[in-house]
Amino acid sequence: MKKRIIAILATLLTMQLPVIAKTVHFSSNSITSSIYMQELQIYNKRVAEEMLGAIAEGKLITPDYIRENIKELSNKGYCTHGYIFNNTHAYATKGLLDLLHNLVTSSEITKHHPISILSLFRTGRNHGQKQVNGDIICRAVDIDGYSGNLINMSNPNSSLKAILKVIDNMPQGRYVVGLPRPGGGSLINPNKDFFLPVNSLSQNERTPTGTLTGDLKLIKNSDARNKITKAFCKNKKAKVMFLMPDAVDHLHIKALDDNQPS
Repeated sequence: MKKRIIAILATLLTMQLPVIAKTVHFSSNSITSSIYMQELQIYNKRVAEEMLGAIAEGKLITPDYIRENIKELSNKGYCTHGYIFNNTHAYATKGLLDLLHNLVTSSEITKHHPISILSLFRTGRNHGQKQVNGDIICRAVDIDGYSGNLINMSNPNSSLKAILKVIDNMPQGRYVVGLPRPGGGSLINPNKDFFLPVNSLSQNERTPTGTLTGDLKLIKNSDARNKITKAFCKNKKAKVMFLMPDAVDHLHIKALDDNQPS
């Protein structure tokens, strides 16, 4: 009798296993995706609230459209209005949020030594990427001042100070960094290149060598080259894949996902 009961139970368990496995597999995929998006929205809200607080205290300076984006982000976890979004949902990745949190909440940032953001939630080129469902994932920020030091090619030494402080405060992650250059847009000015050289527009917005080590060696000003190299060596948490000359009067930082090619 005991053997017969065991045999029946074994048969029933065998019959149920495929159904259980199918249900768990389906639920696991669905819940994981849902939980991730919920957590990402919560994190967007939290960092946006920190940024709003910094704006109110005079620690963070932004254009009006970014301020409106941050307000909406703090309420919804995404923003729908602003820089050519056309009412789609735009939100920051975890990597970008980690970066913004560190830069904005640093003890070096005060009312008299603020951070200034030129561009944040936007599409195009190295900033935001439109997804199949229409959402825009934002990965990059343009900074035109940090800890009271302006990033402006009319004062390259002030730009260097700001860049060094930003590097010091970059959290763990993978990044691409775009250094400022004179001219901007379709203009170049090789004689005034202070960071990476741009002798033709074909060299702009792309890495000269494909590696951080190689790109650092090409920084034209020796003081900037030595100090930026030391800053990256000191901050071992931030893994910068490469540098590139970007545009005039700001520092561009793109946060990469773990599985995202640079």
